[in-house]
Amino acid sequence: MPDMEDFASCDDHRGYARAWCGPVWSGRLRRIAGALLIRVSGALVLVLAVVVPTALLGKTVSASAGGISAYVANYGSDTVSVMDTATNTVTATIPVGNAPSAVTVSPDGTKMYVANFGGSTVSVIETATNTVTATIPVGNAPRAVAVSPDGTKVYVANTGDNSLSVIETATNTVTATMPVGSLPIAVAFSPDGTKLYLANGNDDSVSVILTATNVVTATISVGSAPRAVAVSPDGTKMYVANFGNNSLSVIDTATNTLTATIPVGRSPYAVAVSPNGANAYVADFHAATVSVIDTTTDTATDLIGVGPEPLSVGIEPSVPSLKLSLPKIAGPGTTVTVTGNDLKPDSQVTVQAHSTPETIGTGTTDSQGSFTTTVTIPNGLAPGSHVITASGTAPDGAVMTATSASFTVAATPTTTVPSTATTDPSNTTTTGAVASSATIPTVSMTLPITGRNLIIPTTVGGLLLVLGGGLAALGRVRKTTTTPPNTTPKSTE
Repeated sequence: MPDMEDFASCDDHRGYARAWCGPVWSGRLRRIAGALLIRVSGALVLVLAVVVPTALLGKTVSASAGGISAYVANYGSDTVSVMDTATNTVTATIPVGNAPSAVTVSPDGTKMYVANFGGSTVSVIETATNTVTATIPVGNAPRAVAVSPDGTKVYVANTGDNSLSVIETATNTVTATMPVGSLPIAVAFSPDGTKLYLANGNDDSVSVILTATNVVTATISVGSAPRAVAVSPDGTKMYVANFGNNSLSVIDTATNTLTATIPVGRSPYAVAVSPNGANAYVADFHAATVSVIDTTTDTATDLIGVGPEPLSVGIEPSVPSLKLSLPKIAGPGTTVTVTGNDLKPDSQVTVQAHSTPETIGTGTTDSQGSFTTTVTIPNGLAPGSHVITASGTAPDGAVMTATSASFTVAATPTTTVPSTATTDPSNTTTTGAVASSATIPTVSMTLPITGRNLIIPTTVGGLLLVLGGGLAALGRVRKTTTTPPNTTPKSTE
């Protein structure tokens, strides 16, 4: 194995002795010696350059008691450093096997797996105590390691004997070893964990492995000397950095076919995709640049100068969000604001009013997965309780839904006007033009704006109407039937 000072000769890509060059990183590490932090299209991107002679940055971030930790595999000292990203300090140093070259963490953050290139082993570390709990023999010169999304398996790419070791995490034992292409150097899972993609550095190919059976189901030709592989959040595309011909291969994962070859900077050594899938970032080792790729058009849109010989690139994680904003007191005519961030780019957002779903607005996220619009709650909603919902698509294809607090649409009150006809005999009988009683229904409802209850004023008004009608009827009856006293008809003579 060469010393760390030989990073500059990593362009000798055909010898597996150079395979350890170029770690992979992802996570929320804000600052580290030799790293450059840049913000591109809203994404926080970290680029690691070759100015740290004793450390390789491992591929992982996990939760710790103090927040978020980053784990660094130190190839020269046979250790792993634990860094608190809140304070940017090393909190622990863990002895591992000979020449650790890659590190990853289980999805639940409880275990760390370290590929020891010189020792042909994998160290298992309990992150709560930072202690090694197992050392597992694997193939010769392991260079890359990855944990399945469900945490049940660990896959190790062994560059020395062109094999792939499969470890069962429940027992920390190797359950399968399969032959793969020449110089297996990088691995990545599909988001659902059903497939593993393995870059074969000397075969100019990527192997597609079905994880349920550990069988290679396809081999895809890519550019010269592939050194890194990354999968889009929705799993539809795979990106391969080709060190030998300064290109990025784009693969359709549904058909396992090459769909585009994108020219990038000289000697691309690492690639990462933004959490919303809008961009890919490529570390160009000999060009000292980062190429920015628009994943919608699969074209390079920017070239950013960084430090000398960048080896790795990582992007700060983000969480897709979809929010509704409306007043606490709402109803027909109220304006609702819908906002989304880090959703799937160019995907549809639908806004509906319920209980019976009625679409009241739609829109499309932009190239960065962002979306903002306003809609108005329509008139004509049925009386009763309602909510407003907005649904969109996360980068991994999952459906996201935001739901507002409920609001009430009032019923329209009804009143029976007194009739001029004689009432039904079943009612109180009265002769004349006035009905004995008028039906005034009592309606309880909530105003959409004030929320004031109308049951009391409605009932009182009805009683007053009945009383007034009765008095009027009584007056008319007395006028038509009573003869004034002491009155004698006049004589016609």
